[in-house]
Order: sequence, then structure tokens, then C-alpha cells
Amino acid sequence: MDMNTVTGMFLRKEVEELRKQGESWGLSKEEIDEAILRALGERSTLGSKDGSKTNAKKCSWFSCCLQVAGVVILLPILLYTAVSLISLSDTSFALKVGQMTADWQYPLQRTVRFISLPLHRIMDLTKLSAWECMVENPLYVPGTMWNVID
Repeated sequence: MDMNTVTGMFLRKEVEELRKQGESWGLSKEEIDEAILRALGERSTLGSKDGSKTNAKKCSWFSCCLQVAGVVILLPILLYTAVSLISLSDTSFALKVGQMTADWQYPLQRTVRFISLPLHRIMDLTKLSAWECMVENPLYVPGTMWNVID
């Protein structure tokens, strides 16, 4: 017997065992045939009709833009959260971050105020600016701030 005959006999035996196993699992004949062809490399997985070897799913332009926007939005939030948590536990790191970002603090606050200007058209914020203290602070007593130092 030559090698091709032996390989063919072995392959035939394996295919018969696969068919029996598939029937015991309750698969249909088509599903069993598909699985055998996939195992032999005759068909790519997921039944792709273009015959490409890759199984990577192409994303649409919109979903790619949405993923990029998600990364652009989430990355600074995660970075800020990580730096804040590390700063809470290590004061020397907090001082170092404060020194490194000191030149950017005022321009950043000015930018946030500039971005919030359209909010004034929607909401009346003059009531907020008239408050002495926007956050309730039980330790604050007006006019006694300088008495604490004495």
C-alpha cells in the first residue's frame, strides 16, 4: 500500500467517527458536514464566502469613529482617576504633580469657563454668583477668618 491509500483510509475512518459523534450530539447532517469541512480546511470558519483566511470583522466608519471617540473621552478620565488615587496615597507625588501642572491650572480653568459660556443662554447663573459660599461649610463664619490667625 502506498502512503496516499493509507492516509485516505485513516481519513475515512476519522470522518465516520466524527459523523457518529455529531449525531450523538444531535447535530444535523449539514452541521456535521460543515464541521468536517472546517476541520479539513476546506471552508473557513463562520462560512465566509470570500475565501479569505482572516476572521477579522470589518467595522463600519461610524463604529470606528465611535470607538476612537470613546478612547479619547475615557483615556483622560482614567488617567485623571489614576493620578488622583496615587496622589491621595503619596503626598510627595501629589506635590510633584502640582508643581508640574501649576502653569496649566489657570489656562485650564479659563478654558472651562469659556466653554461654559453657552450655558448662560440656557440657565440663569446670576443667583449662583451672588452666594457668599456655594458649598455649605459649617466652619465658615463671615468676618472671623482673620481672628483665627491671632
